[in-house]
Amino acid sequence: MSLKLEIDFAFAVGSKLLLGGWAVAGDDISKHQLQFARECSDLLLFKRPDVCAVMQCSENHSTGFLIALANTGENEIEVTWGEVTHHINLDDVSFTQQLVELEVLPSAYFNDATALLERNGFYWGQKSLSFSENTPSSLSLSHKDSRIVIDYAFILDTNIVLLIGWVLDEARLFKRINLRLNNIISDCILQDAFFHPRYDVVEALELPINYGEKIGFAFTVSLSEPISPNIELMYSVDGTFFTGAALKAEPFRREETWLTEILLANVDITNTAKFPKLAKHVTPAIEKSWLGRLQAPNAVNVKQFGNKVANPLLSLVIPIYGRYDFVQIQMSQFSLDSDFDNIEIVYVLDDPRIKHAFMVTCKGVFETFGVPFKVVLSERNLGYAGANNLGVSHASSEHIVLLNSDVIPKKSHQFLTLLQQFENAESVGILSGTLLYEDNTIQHQGMEYMQDPSHPGMWMNYHPQKGFPLSLTESFDIKEAQAVTGALMLMTKQQYLDVGGFDIGYILGDFEDSDLCMKVRNTGKRIAVSGLVHMYHLERLSQSLVSGNTWKHTLSMVNGLRHTNKWNNEVENVVAGNG
Repeated sequence: MSLKLEIDFAFAVGSKLLLGGWAVAGDDISKHQLQFARECSDLLLFKRPDVCAVMQCSENHSTGFLIALANTGENEIEVTWGEVTHHINLDDVSFTQQLVELEVLPSAYFNDATALLERNGFYWGQKSLSFSENTPSSLSLSHKDSRIVIDYAFILDTNIVLLIGWVLDEARLFKRINLRLNNIISDCILQDAFFHPRYDVVEALELPINYGEKIGFAFTVSLSEPISPNIELMYSVDGTFFTGAALKAEPFRREETWLTEILLANVDITNTAKFPKLAKHVTPAIEKSWLGRLQAPNAVNVKQFGNKVANPLLSLVIPIYGRYDFVQIQMSQFSLDSDFDNIEIVYVLDDPRIKHAFMVTCKGVFETFGVPFKVVLSERNLGYAGANNLGVSHASSEHIVLLNSDVIPKKSHQFLTLLQQFENAESVGILSGTLLYEDNTIQHQGMEYMQDPSHPGMWMNYHPQKGFPLSLTESFDIKEAQAVTGALMLMTKQQYLDVGGFDIGYILGDFEDSDLCMKVRNTGKRIAVSGLVHMYHLERLSQSLVSGNTWKHTLSMVNGLRHTNKWNNEVENVVAGNG
Protein backbone atom coordinates (compact mmCIF):
# COMPACT_ATOMS: atom_id res chain seq x y z
CA MET A 1 0.00 0.00 0.00
CA SER A 2 1.07 3.57 -0.60
CA LEU A 3 -0.02 7.01 0.58
CA LYS A 4 0.71 10.44 -0.87
CA LEU A 5 -0.35 13.40 1.24
CA GLU A 6 -0.03 17.12 0.52
CA ILE A 7 -0.87 20.20 2.61
CA ASP A 8 -2.43 23.03 0.58
CA PHE A 9 -2.47 25.52 3.43
CA ALA A 10 -1.99 25.93 7.16
CA PHE A 11 -3.44 28.54 9.49
CA ALA A 12 -2.52 28.84 13.16
CA VAL A 13 -4.03 30.96 15.91
CA GLY A 14 -3.29 30.44 19.59
CA SER A 15 -3.62 26.82 20.63
CA LYS A 16 -5.15 25.56 17.38
CA LEU A 17 -3.70 24.62 13.98
CA LEU A 18 -5.88 24.28 10.90
CA LEU A 19 -4.62 22.21 7.96
CA GLY A 20 -6.20 21.75 4.54
CA GLY A 21 -4.96 19.28 1.96
CA TRP A 22 -5.47 15.99 0.17
CA ALA A 23 -4.38 12.37 0.24
CA VAL A 24 -4.15 9.65 -2.43
CA ALA A 25 -3.85 5.97 -1.50
CA GLY A 26 -2.95 2.88 -3.48
CA ASP A 27 -6.29 1.34 -2.57
CA ASP A 28 -9.80 2.40 -1.58
CA ILE A 29 -9.02 5.19 0.89
CA SER A 30 -12.11 4.41 2.96
CA LYS A 31 -10.56 1.07 4.03
CA HIS A 32 -8.57 2.88 6.69
CA GLN A 33 -8.95 6.11 8.61
CA LEU A 34 -6.45 8.92 8.30
CA GLN A 35 -4.85 9.15 11.77
CA PHE A 36 -2.96 12.29 12.81
CA ALA A 37 -0.55 11.67 15.71
CA ARG A 38 -1.56 14.84 17.53
CA GLU A 39 -4.62 15.80 19.53
CA CYS A 40 -7.33 16.15 16.91
CA SER A 41 -10.45 18.21 17.47
CA ASP A 42 -12.17 17.74 14.11
CA LEU A 43 -11.56 16.05 10.75
CA LEU A 44 -13.68 16.68 7.67
CA LEU A 45 -13.22 14.58 4.53
CA PHE A 46 -14.58 15.65 1.15
CA LYS A 47 -14.20 14.78 -2.52
CA ARG A 48 -11.38 16.30 -4.60
CA PRO A 49 -12.04 15.67 -8.31
CA ASP A 50 -9.19 18.04 -9.19
CA VAL A 51 -6.75 15.75 -7.37
CA CYS A 52 -8.15 12.69 -9.15
CA ALA A 53 -7.62 14.39 -12.51
CA VAL A 54 -4.01 15.39 -11.80
CA MET A 55 -3.04 12.15 -10.05
CA GLN A 56 -4.98 10.03 -12.58
CA CYS A 57 -6.63 7.98 -9.85
CA SER A 58 -10.16 6.85 -9.20
CA GLU A 59 -12.40 8.92 -6.94
CA ASN A 60 -12.45 6.32 -4.16
CA HIS A 61 -8.64 6.40 -3.90
CA SER A 62 -8.47 10.08 -2.92
CA THR A 63 -9.89 12.53 -0.44
CA GLY A 64 -9.61 16.13 0.52
CA PHE A 65 -9.44 16.99 4.20
CA LEU A 66 -9.77 19.86 6.62
CA ILE A 67 -8.49 19.20 10.12
CA ALA A 68 -8.10 21.15 13.37
CA LEU A 69 -5.20 20.06 15.57
CA ALA A 70 -3.52 21.20 18.74
CA ASN A 71 -0.87 23.82 17.95
CA THR A 72 1.96 22.39 20.06
CA GLY A 73 4.82 24.29 18.41
CA GLU A 74 6.41 21.06 17.17
CA ASN A 75 7.31 21.03 13.49
CA GLU A 76 6.50 17.45 12.57
CA ILE A 77 3.15 15.66 12.43
CA GLU A 78 2.89 11.93 11.81
CA VAL A 79 -0.03 10.67 9.71
CA THR A 80 -0.93 6.99 9.33
CA TRP A 81 -3.27 5.18 6.98
CA GLY A 82 -3.45 1.54 7.85
CA GLU A 83 0.18 0.40 8.04
CA VAL A 84 1.46 3.32 5.97
CA THR A 85 3.07 6.30 7.71
CA HIS A 86 3.58 9.80 6.34
CA HIS A 87 5.35 12.74 7.99
CA ILE A 88 4.31 16.36 7.57
CA ASN A 89 7.08 18.90 8.15
CA LEU A 90 5.45 22.23 8.98
CA ASP A 91 8.62 24.07 7.95
CA ASP A 92 7.79 23.07 4.38
CA VAL A 93 4.15 24.15 4.65
CA SER A 94 2.83 27.50 3.47
CA PHE A 95 1.02 29.31 6.30
CA THR A 96 -1.68 31.63 5.04
CA GLN A 97 -2.28 35.02 6.67
CA GLN A 98 -6.01 34.98 5.97
CA LEU A 99 -8.46 32.12 6.06
CA VAL A 100 -10.31 32.50 2.76
CA GLU A 101 -12.99 30.20 1.39
CA LEU A 102 -11.50 27.08 -0.23
CA GLU A 103 -12.15 26.96 -3.96
CA VAL A 104 -11.71 23.19 -3.93
CA LEU A 105 -14.36 22.70 -1.24
CA PRO A 106 -17.59 21.36 -2.78
CA SER A 107 -20.58 23.56 -1.91
CA ALA A 108 -22.30 20.62 -0.24
CA TYR A 109 -19.54 20.58 2.39
CA PHE A 110 -19.42 24.33 3.05
CA ASN A 111 -21.73 24.31 6.08
CA ASP A 112 -19.86 21.39 7.65
CA ALA A 113 -16.55 23.15 7.09
CA THR A 114 -17.91 26.38 8.58
CA ALA A 115 -19.14 24.49 11.65
CA LEU A 116 -15.72 22.81 12.05
CA LEU A 117 -14.03 26.21 11.94
CA GLU A 118 -16.35 27.75 14.51
CA ARG A 119 -16.06 24.81 16.90
CA ASN A 120 -12.33 25.42 16.97
CA GLY A 121 -12.26 29.21 17.08
CA PHE A 122 -11.70 29.87 13.38
CA TYR A 123 -13.87 31.65 10.84
CA TRP A 124 -13.86 32.42 7.12
CA GLY A 125 -12.09 35.70 6.44
CA GLN A 126 -10.04 35.47 9.62
CA LYS A 127 -6.69 37.21 9.53
CA SER A 128 -3.65 36.20 11.50
CA LEU A 129 -3.69 38.98 14.08
CA SER A 130 -0.68 39.97 16.12
CA PHE A 131 -0.97 40.92 19.79
CA SER A 132 1.50 42.96 21.81
CA GLU A 133 1.69 45.01 24.98
CA ASN A 134 0.34 47.91 22.92
CA THR A 135 -2.82 46.10 21.84
CA PRO A 136 -5.70 48.31 23.05
CA SER A 137 -8.34 47.33 25.61
CA SER A 138 -10.88 49.53 23.83
CA LEU A 139 -11.67 49.99 20.15
CA SER A 140 -14.10 51.44 17.63
CA LEU A 141 -15.06 49.70 14.38
CA SER A 142 -17.21 51.15 11.61
CA HIS A 143 -19.05 49.81 8.58
CA LYS A 144 -20.70 52.59 6.60
CA ASP A 145 -22.83 54.45 9.18
CA SER A 146 -22.86 51.61 11.72
CA ARG A 147 -20.42 51.40 14.62
CA ILE A 148 -19.22 48.94 17.24
CA VAL A 149 -17.44 50.45 20.23
CA ILE A 150 -15.79 48.59 23.09
CA ASP A 151 -15.28 50.97 26.00
CA TYR A 152 -13.76 48.44 28.39
CA ALA A 153 -12.57 44.84 28.32
CA PHE A 154 -11.79 43.32 31.72
CA ILE A 155 -10.69 39.95 32.99
CA LEU A 156 -12.62 39.69 36.26
CA ASP A 157 -11.38 36.26 37.25
CA THR A 158 -9.03 33.81 35.62
CA ASN A 159 -11.94 32.42 33.61
CA ILE A 160 -14.36 35.36 33.19
CA VAL A 161 -14.08 38.28 30.76
CA LEU A 162 -16.41 41.30 30.60
CA LEU A 163 -16.94 43.67 27.67
CA ILE A 164 -18.77 46.98 28.04
CA GLY A 165 -19.64 48.97 24.94
CA TRP A 166 -22.31 49.98 22.46
CA VAL A 167 -23.56 49.16 18.97
CA LEU A 168 -25.12 51.82 16.76
CA ASP A 169 -26.69 50.06 13.80
CA GLU A 170 -29.98 51.63 12.73
CA ALA A 171 -29.57 50.13 9.24
CA ARG A 172 -29.12 46.62 10.70
CA LEU A 173 -25.94 46.09 8.70
CA PHE A 174 -24.27 43.87 11.29
CA LYS A 175 -25.42 40.26 11.06
CA ARG A 176 -23.13 38.86 13.74
CA ILE A 177 -20.71 40.19 16.35
CA ASN A 178 -18.72 37.55 18.20
CA LEU A 179 -15.56 37.17 20.24
CA ARG A 180 -12.82 34.65 19.64
CA LEU A 181 -10.95 33.85 22.82
CA ASN A 182 -8.96 30.74 23.70
CA ASN A 183 -9.83 29.53 20.18
CA ILE A 184 -13.49 29.49 21.15
CA ILE A 185 -16.07 31.60 19.35
CA SER A 186 -18.54 33.16 21.75
CA ASP A 187 -22.27 33.57 21.37
CA CYS A 188 -23.33 36.46 19.18
CA ILE A 189 -23.30 39.73 21.11
CA LEU A 190 -26.27 41.04 19.12
CA GLN A 191 -28.49 38.18 20.28
CA ASP A 192 -27.04 37.26 23.66
CA ALA A 193 -25.69 40.39 25.38
CA PHE A 194 -27.55 42.41 28.00
CA PHE A 195 -28.60 45.61 26.22
CA HIS A 196 -29.47 48.82 28.06
CA PRO A 197 -29.74 52.58 27.37
CA ARG A 198 -26.65 54.71 26.64
CA TYR A 199 -27.95 58.26 26.51
CA ASP A 200 -24.42 59.59 26.98
CA VAL A 201 -23.56 58.23 23.52
CA VAL A 202 -26.47 59.82 21.70
CA GLU A 203 -25.81 63.11 23.48
CA ALA A 204 -22.15 63.07 22.44
CA LEU A 205 -23.05 62.17 18.83
CA GLU A 206 -26.02 64.58 18.78
CA LEU A 207 -28.44 61.85 17.74
CA PRO A 208 -32.18 61.55 18.44
CA ILE A 209 -32.72 60.48 22.06
CA ASN A 210 -34.57 57.28 21.09
CA TYR A 211 -31.39 56.00 19.40
CA GLY A 212 -29.84 55.48 22.81
CA GLU A 213 -32.49 53.24 24.34
CA LYS A 214 -31.00 49.88 23.37
CA ILE A 215 -27.45 50.45 22.16
CA GLY A 216 -25.38 49.89 25.31
CA PHE A 217 -24.37 46.36 26.20
CA ALA A 218 -22.62 44.25 28.81
CA PHE A 219 -21.29 40.89 27.65
CA THR A 220 -19.72 38.30 29.93
CA VAL A 221 -17.99 35.12 28.77
CA SER A 222 -17.16 32.38 31.28
CA LEU A 223 -14.90 29.47 30.41
CA SER A 224 -13.79 26.42 32.35
CA GLU A 225 -10.14 27.33 31.71
CA PRO A 226 -8.03 30.47 32.26
CA ILE A 227 -8.82 33.09 29.63
CA SER A 228 -6.06 34.60 27.52
CA PRO A 229 -6.20 38.41 27.47
CA ASN A 230 -5.77 38.32 23.68
CA ILE A 231 -9.29 38.60 22.27
CA GLU A 232 -10.48 38.99 18.72
CA LEU A 233 -13.65 40.98 18.10
CA MET A 234 -15.32 39.63 14.96
CA TYR A 235 -18.15 41.18 12.99
CA SER A 236 -19.95 40.09 9.85
CA VAL A 237 -22.16 41.97 7.44
CA ASP A 238 -23.15 38.93 5.39
CA GLY A 239 -23.56 36.35 8.14
CA THR A 240 -20.63 34.14 7.10
CA PHE A 241 -17.40 36.04 6.50
CA PHE A 242 -15.99 38.04 9.37
CA THR A 243 -13.69 41.00 9.85
CA GLY A 244 -11.60 40.84 13.01
CA ALA A 245 -9.82 43.29 15.30
CA ALA A 246 -7.34 42.69 18.11
CA LEU A 247 -8.37 43.54 21.66
CA LYS A 248 -6.52 42.95 24.92
CA ALA A 249 -8.55 42.49 28.10
CA GLU A 250 -7.10 44.11 31.22
CA PRO A 251 -7.10 42.52 34.67
CA PHE A 252 -9.75 44.37 36.65
CA ARG A 253 -8.03 46.66 39.16
CA ARG A 254 -10.51 49.52 39.49
CA GLU A 255 -12.93 50.36 42.28
CA GLU A 256 -15.79 47.88 42.47
CA THR A 257 -18.32 50.67 43.01
CA TRP A 258 -17.19 52.31 39.76
CA LEU A 259 -17.91 49.18 37.73
CA THR A 260 -21.15 48.51 39.58
CA GLU A 261 -22.42 52.01 38.84
CA ILE A 262 -21.48 51.74 35.14
CA LEU A 263 -23.29 48.42 34.80
CA LEU A 264 -26.42 49.47 36.67
CA ALA A 265 -26.81 53.20 36.03
CA ASN A 266 -29.42 52.80 33.26
CA VAL A 267 -30.85 49.35 34.03
CA ASP A 268 -34.64 49.02 34.22
CA ILE A 269 -34.92 46.46 37.00
CA THR A 270 -38.70 46.15 36.46
CA ASN A 271 -38.31 44.65 32.97
CA THR A 272 -38.73 40.94 33.71
CA ALA A 273 -38.00 39.98 30.09
CA LYS A 274 -34.40 41.04 30.64
CA PHE A 275 -33.89 39.11 33.90
CA PRO A 276 -32.23 36.05 32.25
CA LYS A 277 -29.61 38.15 30.45
CA LEU A 278 -29.15 40.39 33.49
CA ALA A 279 -28.42 37.25 35.52
CA LYS A 280 -26.09 35.90 32.81
CA HIS A 281 -24.00 38.98 32.04
CA VAL A 282 -24.38 41.65 34.74
CA THR A 283 -24.84 39.81 38.04
CA PRO A 284 -21.76 37.57 37.68
CA ALA A 285 -19.65 40.54 36.58
CA ILE A 286 -20.63 42.53 39.66
CA GLU A 287 -20.11 39.55 41.97
CA LYS A 288 -16.69 38.73 40.56
CA SER A 289 -15.50 42.33 40.72
CA TRP A 290 -16.35 42.43 44.44
CA LEU A 291 -15.42 38.88 45.41
CA GLY A 292 -11.87 39.34 44.18
CA ARG A 293 -11.40 41.85 46.97
CA LEU A 294 -13.67 40.29 49.57
CA GLN A 295 -12.00 36.87 49.34
CA ALA A 296 -8.41 38.14 49.25
CA PRO A 297 -6.24 37.87 52.39
CA ASN A 298 -7.24 40.59 54.85
CA ALA A 299 -5.08 41.96 57.64
CA VAL A 300 -7.08 42.17 60.88
CA ASN A 301 -6.20 43.77 64.21
CA VAL A 302 -8.14 43.41 67.44
CA LYS A 303 -8.19 46.07 70.15
CA GLN A 304 -9.65 45.25 73.57
CA PHE A 305 -11.09 48.04 75.71
CA GLY A 306 -11.28 46.94 79.33
CA ASN A 307 -11.10 43.37 80.59
CA LYS A 308 -12.47 40.56 78.49
CA VAL A 309 -15.76 39.07 79.64
CA ALA A 310 -14.98 35.62 81.03
CA ASN A 311 -17.24 32.89 79.63
CA PRO A 312 -19.86 35.24 78.12
CA LEU A 313 -23.42 34.00 77.77
CA LEU A 314 -23.81 35.99 74.59
CA SER A 315 -21.63 37.79 72.02
CA LEU A 316 -23.02 40.84 70.22
CA VAL A 317 -21.51 41.33 66.73
CA ILE A 318 -21.98 44.92 65.54
CA PRO A 319 -20.56 46.13 62.18
CA ILE A 320 -19.60 49.80 61.80
CA TYR A 321 -19.53 51.57 58.45
CA GLY A 322 -19.66 55.32 57.82
CA ARG A 323 -21.66 56.65 60.73
CA TYR A 324 -20.23 55.65 64.11
CA ASP A 325 -21.91 58.02 66.59
CA PHE A 326 -24.57 55.39 67.36
CA VAL A 327 -21.88 53.58 69.37
CA GLN A 328 -22.18 56.28 72.02
CA ILE A 329 -25.95 55.78 72.24
CA GLN A 330 -25.64 51.98 72.39
CA MET A 331 -22.96 52.02 75.07
CA SER A 332 -24.90 54.52 77.18
CA GLN A 333 -27.79 52.02 77.24
CA PHE A 334 -25.57 48.97 77.72
CA SER A 335 -23.94 50.63 80.74
CA LEU A 336 -27.32 50.71 82.52
CA ASP A 337 -27.81 46.96 82.12
CA SER A 338 -26.12 44.64 84.64
CA ASP A 339 -26.51 41.74 82.19
CA PHE A 340 -23.53 43.12 80.31
CA ASP A 341 -21.29 41.62 82.97
CA ASN A 342 -21.96 38.40 81.00
CA ILE A 343 -22.28 39.77 77.48
CA GLU A 344 -19.38 40.25 75.08
CA ILE A 345 -19.51 43.20 72.68
CA VAL A 346 -17.66 42.88 69.36
CA TYR A 347 -17.58 45.95 67.12
CA VAL A 348 -16.28 45.36 63.57
CA LEU A 349 -14.92 48.47 61.88
CA ASP A 350 -15.65 47.89 58.20
CA ASP A 351 -14.58 51.35 57.06
CA PRO A 352 -10.80 51.97 57.19
CA ARG A 353 -11.37 55.62 56.24
CA ILE A 354 -12.69 56.44 59.71
CA LYS A 355 -10.30 54.29 61.73
CA HIS A 356 -8.65 57.16 63.63
CA ALA A 357 -11.88 58.99 64.46
CA PHE A 358 -13.61 55.76 65.45
CA MET A 359 -10.81 54.63 67.75
CA VAL A 360 -10.77 58.05 69.43
CA THR A 361 -14.52 57.70 69.96
CA CYS A 362 -14.08 54.18 71.37
CA LYS A 363 -11.51 55.41 73.87
CA GLY A 364 -13.88 58.14 75.03
CA VAL A 365 -16.85 55.78 75.18
CA PHE A 366 -14.98 53.29 77.36
CA GLU A 367 -13.66 56.00 79.67
CA THR A 368 -17.19 57.41 80.02
CA PHE A 369 -19.26 54.25 80.43
CA GLY A 370 -16.73 51.62 81.52
CA VAL A 371 -18.36 48.75 79.60
CA PRO A 372 -15.70 46.40 78.15
CA PHE A 373 -15.76 45.72 74.41
CA LYS A 374 -13.45 44.69 71.61
CA VAL A 375 -12.94 46.25 68.21
CA VAL A 376 -12.04 44.14 65.18
CA LEU A 377 -10.29 46.35 62.62
CA SER A 378 -10.51 45.18 59.01
CA GLU A 379 -7.83 46.33 56.57
CA ARG A 380 -10.52 47.00 53.96
CA ASN A 381 -14.26 47.28 53.55
CA LEU A 382 -15.86 43.82 53.45
CA GLY A 383 -19.50 44.82 53.16
CA TYR A 384 -22.28 43.98 55.60
CA ALA A 385 -22.08 40.22 55.12
CA GLY A 386 -18.30 40.04 55.25
CA ALA A 387 -18.09 42.27 58.33
CA ASN A 388 -20.55 40.08 60.23
CA ASN A 389 -18.69 36.94 59.19
CA LEU A 390 -15.45 38.47 60.46
CA GLY A 391 -17.05 39.53 63.73
CA VAL A 392 -18.52 36.09 64.36
CA SER A 393 -15.07 34.56 63.93
CA HIS A 394 -13.92 36.70 66.88
CA ALA A 395 -16.96 36.00 69.08
CA SER A 396 -16.24 34.00 72.25
CA SER A 397 -19.73 32.82 73.22
CA GLU A 398 -21.55 29.83 71.79
CA HIS A 399 -24.54 32.14 71.26
CA ILE A 400 -24.28 35.23 69.06
CA VAL A 401 -26.48 38.23 68.30
CA LEU A 402 -26.04 39.94 64.94
CA LEU A 403 -26.90 43.54 65.74
CA ASN A 404 -27.01 46.80 63.80
CA SER A 405 -25.25 49.77 65.36
CA ASP A 406 -28.51 51.74 65.20
CA VAL A 407 -30.47 49.21 67.29
CA ILE A 408 -30.93 50.27 70.94
CA PRO A 409 -32.66 48.18 73.64
CA LYS A 410 -35.79 49.88 75.01
CA LYS A 411 -34.96 48.73 78.54
CA SER A 412 -32.50 46.53 80.42
CA HIS A 413 -32.28 42.71 80.26
CA GLN A 414 -33.53 42.49 76.67
CA PHE A 415 -30.65 40.41 75.31
CA LEU A 416 -30.70 37.75 78.02
CA THR A 417 -34.50 37.62 77.79
CA LEU A 418 -34.07 36.90 74.08
CA LEU A 419 -31.48 34.23 74.90
CA GLN A 420 -33.79 32.59 77.44
CA GLN A 421 -36.64 32.49 74.92
CA PHE A 422 -34.30 31.02 72.31
CA GLU A 423 -33.13 28.25 74.65
CA ASN A 424 -36.69 27.40 75.71
CA ALA A 425 -38.15 27.39 72.20
CA GLU A 426 -38.30 24.12 70.31
CA SER A 427 -36.27 23.80 67.09
CA VAL A 428 -35.76 27.54 66.63
CA GLY A 429 -32.66 28.32 64.58
CA ILE A 430 -32.90 32.13 64.53
CA LEU A 431 -34.79 34.37 66.96
CA SER A 432 -35.29 38.09 66.44
CA GLY A 433 -37.14 40.72 68.45
CA THR A 434 -39.66 43.50 67.97
CA LEU A 435 -37.98 46.58 66.51
CA LEU A 436 -39.59 49.98 66.95
CA TYR A 437 -39.22 53.43 65.50
CA GLU A 438 -38.55 56.21 67.99
CA ASP A 439 -42.30 56.98 68.13
CA ASN A 440 -43.08 53.40 69.29
CA THR A 441 -44.51 52.32 65.95
CA ILE A 442 -43.45 48.94 64.60
CA GLN A 443 -40.53 48.64 62.24
CA HIS A 444 -40.12 44.85 62.45
CA GLN A 445 -41.99 41.89 63.92
CA GLY A 446 -40.79 39.34 61.40
CA MET A 447 -40.74 39.44 57.61
CA GLU A 448 -42.97 37.88 54.97
CA TYR A 449 -42.17 37.08 51.36
CA MET A 450 -44.37 38.90 48.86
CA GLN A 451 -44.58 39.52 45.14
CA ASP A 452 -44.42 43.29 44.69
CA PRO A 453 -46.16 44.72 41.57
CA SER A 454 -43.47 47.40 41.36
CA HIS A 455 -40.80 44.68 41.05
CA PRO A 456 -42.47 41.81 39.17
CA GLY A 457 -40.89 38.40 39.13
CA MET A 458 -39.09 38.95 42.41
CA TRP A 459 -39.77 37.91 46.02
CA MET A 460 -39.54 40.96 48.28
CA ASN A 461 -39.12 41.04 52.06
CA TYR A 462 -42.23 42.68 53.47
CA HIS A 463 -42.62 43.91 57.07
CA PRO A 464 -46.23 43.29 58.15
CA GLN A 465 -47.69 45.91 60.51
CA LYS A 466 -44.80 48.28 59.76
CA GLY A 467 -45.76 51.74 61.00
CA PHE A 468 -48.53 50.44 63.29
CA PRO A 469 -48.48 51.72 66.90
CA LEU A 470 -47.25 48.89 69.10
CA SER A 471 -50.06 49.57 71.57
CA LEU A 472 -52.69 48.73 68.93
CA THR A 473 -51.23 45.36 67.94
CA GLU A 474 -51.82 41.96 69.49
CA SER A 475 -49.29 41.00 72.17
CA PHE A 476 -47.44 37.66 72.11
CA ASP A 477 -44.42 35.98 73.68
CA ILE A 478 -42.88 34.32 70.63
CA LYS A 479 -44.19 33.42 67.18
CA GLU A 480 -42.90 31.83 64.03
CA ALA A 481 -41.95 34.07 61.10
CA GLN A 482 -41.11 33.40 57.46
CA ALA A 483 -37.89 35.41 57.90
CA VAL A 484 -36.40 38.03 60.20
CA THR A 485 -34.19 41.07 59.76
CA GLY A 486 -30.41 40.99 60.02
CA ALA A 487 -30.62 44.05 62.27
CA LEU A 488 -31.27 41.69 65.22
CA MET A 489 -30.66 37.95 64.99
CA LEU A 490 -29.86 35.53 67.81
CA MET A 491 -28.55 32.07 66.95
CA THR A 492 -25.76 29.70 67.92
CA LYS A 493 -22.34 30.43 66.56
CA GLN A 494 -22.06 26.84 65.38
CA GLN A 495 -25.30 27.09 63.40
CA TYR A 496 -24.05 30.27 61.76
CA LEU A 497 -20.77 28.63 60.78
CA ASP A 498 -22.45 25.39 59.65
CA VAL A 499 -24.57 27.19 57.05
CA GLY A 500 -21.66 29.37 55.89
CA GLY A 501 -22.71 32.61 57.58
CA PHE A 502 -23.93 35.52 55.50
CA ASP A 503 -23.48 35.07 51.74
CA ILE A 504 -21.03 37.76 50.60
CA GLY A 505 -22.47 37.49 47.08
CA TYR A 506 -25.19 39.94 48.13
CA ILE A 507 -23.14 43.02 47.32
CA LEU A 508 -23.37 45.97 49.74
CA GLY A 509 -26.18 44.28 51.66
CA ASP A 510 -29.91 43.54 51.25
CA PHE A 511 -31.44 40.07 51.15
CA GLU A 512 -28.53 38.34 52.89
CA ASP A 513 -30.66 38.17 56.06
CA SER A 514 -33.55 36.31 54.40
CA ASP A 515 -30.95 34.18 52.59
CA LEU A 516 -29.51 33.18 55.97
CA CYS A 517 -33.02 32.40 57.21
CA MET A 518 -33.57 30.08 54.23
CA LYS A 519 -30.26 28.32 54.84
CA VAL A 520 -31.17 27.74 58.49
CA ARG A 521 -34.65 26.53 57.47
CA ASN A 522 -32.99 23.95 55.26
CA THR A 523 -31.39 22.42 58.36
CA GLY A 524 -34.85 21.75 59.82
CA LYS A 525 -34.89 24.74 62.17
CA ARG A 526 -37.62 27.35 62.55
CA ILE A 527 -37.38 31.15 62.33
CA ALA A 528 -39.13 33.13 65.06
CA VAL A 529 -39.61 36.60 66.52
CA SER A 530 -40.08 37.68 70.13
CA GLY A 531 -42.95 39.89 71.24
CA LEU A 532 -41.38 40.42 74.66
CA VAL A 533 -38.07 41.91 73.51
CA HIS A 534 -38.42 45.48 72.28
CA MET A 535 -35.60 47.55 70.79
CA TYR A 536 -35.51 50.82 68.93
CA HIS A 537 -34.23 50.74 65.37
CA LEU A 538 -33.11 54.21 64.31
CA GLU A 539 -33.46 53.27 60.64
CA ARG A 540 -34.90 56.62 59.59
CA LEU A 541 -31.83 58.35 60.96
CA SER A 542 -29.26 56.01 59.41
CA GLN A 543 -30.85 55.16 56.05
CA SER A 544 -29.18 58.12 54.29
CA LEU A 545 -26.02 56.03 54.31
CA VAL A 546 -27.42 53.82 51.57
CA SER A 547 -29.84 56.05 49.69
CA GLY A 548 -29.58 58.82 47.14
CA ASN A 549 -28.19 56.81 44.20
CA THR A 550 -30.37 55.12 41.60
CA TRP A 551 -27.75 52.47 40.93
CA LYS A 552 -27.68 51.52 44.61
CA HIS A 553 -31.42 50.87 44.55
CA THR A 554 -30.93 48.86 41.37
CA LEU A 555 -28.15 46.88 43.06
CA SER A 556 -30.50 46.12 45.94
CA MET A 557 -33.00 44.75 43.43
CA VAL A 558 -30.25 42.76 41.69
CA ASN A 559 -29.62 41.18 45.08
CA GLY A 560 -33.35 40.49 45.28
CA LEU A 561 -33.26 38.81 41.89
CA ARG A 562 -30.29 36.73 43.00
CA HIS A 563 -32.22 35.72 46.12
CA THR A 564 -35.29 34.80 44.03
CA ASN A 565 -33.26 32.72 41.57
CA LYS A 566 -31.60 30.90 44.45
CA TRP A 567 -34.60 30.25 46.68
CA ASN A 568 -37.75 30.55 44.55
CA ASN A 569 -39.02 27.00 45.13
CA GLU A 570 -38.30 27.10 48.85
CA VAL A 571 -39.93 30.52 49.25
CA GLU A 572 -43.04 29.28 47.45
CA ASN A 573 -43.25 26.41 49.95
CA VAL A 574 -42.83 28.77 52.91
CA VAL A 575 -45.51 31.13 51.59
CA ALA A 576 -47.83 28.15 51.03
CA GLY A 577 -47.26 27.09 54.63
CA ASN A 578 -45.30 23.97 53.70
CA GLY A 579 -41.84 25.20 54.62
